[in-house]
Amino acid sequence: MEMAAEFLTAFREIELVKPWQGVVGGTGLAAELAREAGPAHPLFQCCVQPLAVRIDCDDVLFFTPDLVHPLAVVHLTWRGQMEDDPNRPATEWFVSIEDWVTRRLLPDREAYGPDAEDEE
Repeated sequence: MEMAAEFLTAFREIELVKPWQGVVGGTGLAAELAREAGPAHPLFQCCVQPLAVRIDCDDVLFFTPDLVHPLAVVHLTWRGQMEDDPNRPATEWFVSIEDWVTRRLLPDREAYGPDAEDEE
């Protein structure tokens, strides 16, 4: 539990850039993941905490109880029901905050557009 608190504190210190934004609450996002993830999905019945969402698609960054891969970007389908395919919802794993920043936050920012910070 202490490690989770330290991790979440460290995450809050990074500056999110578009298309990512922080999540306040997020119980609906965790509930949707719980509905979608079937028994063969690695996040089935996992206690997750949403940290950020992409404003231009259905990707959600979750903190997970997995010590090896504590972050997962999940592309929610919003079907409101369990997916038959164990690969859905699609999930990409990250070993650290730095890993997520390097492989998703910065590339997503670049793909979103050079003047993303000017759009409000």
